[in-house]
Amino acid sequence: MCPDFEVAYSNNPLVIRLFEEAGIEVRQSPMFDRDRLEGSDIRRRMLEGDSWRDRVPEAVGGRSSSPSTDASRIRQIADTDAPD
Repeated sequence: MCPDFEVAYSNNPLVIRLFEEAGIEVRQSPMFDRDRLEGSDIRRRMLEGDSWRDRVPEAVGGRSSSPSTDASRIRQIADTDAPD
């Protein structure tokens, strides 16, 4: 469901392995300010209704229409991915 590509970027070990097994070159990017920009913590904050915009770069935090819309999307994804 995407155009052909030759290189994927990821730091996730499973994603790296899957792409490499599929014959796709994987490049990793450096991690910046990991204490503040850690995705699991940001998603947890969104799910729990805690402040999260101070945990993302300005270009990301100021991009969307409202914090509640972003958090709502994360909650919806979390609800559908919950084990039975």
